Amino acid sequence: MALRERFLSEKTELLASKMHTSEEKALCAILCAESSQRLFRNLHETSGKQQTLLTQIDILSQRDNPSSPDISVTTKEDLECKILVCNQSHSKQSLKTPFMNIPFLCKSINPHDLENLLDHISNGVFVDLLPQEINLSAAQIEKISSLTRCLHEDIPLTYP
Repeated sequence: MALRERFLSEKTELLASKMHTSEEKALCAILCAESSQRLFRNLHETSGKQQTLLTQIDILSQRDNPSSPDISVTTKEDLECKILVCNQSHSKQSLKTPFMNIPFLCKSINPHDLENLLDHISNGVFVDLLPQEINLSAAQIEKISSLTRCLHEDIPLTYP
């Protein structure tokens, strides 16, 4: 099977299952979308308009250090580096929460640990199971208790 045929076959199966329709209709939709993209690309080329590529991104100074200068990034490698630095600082924020600092709490939310207490958190009885040696503030206990309310009130648990 040619590469194009294999690509269309896989994309057709995926779209058919996603749209809950037959593979023939999904293939027709894919070919129609490709046709309109091809038509737009041909019109764009014949009109003589050049495709503008991303050449520069301006990154504002850091919030915690407003005196640092703004940065202009012009290469893909620099942009990836800046994104990684930003993501590292965001991921470190979660490490400052009680669920990451206290081993019992960390173990209780680990989805790969067979003895996790996720069911107890969702049922609202987790706060009652906290060992005495874990000293949490009233605000932290209230936040843990509110996880149950958020789960049952804000997230629909049934498909409409």
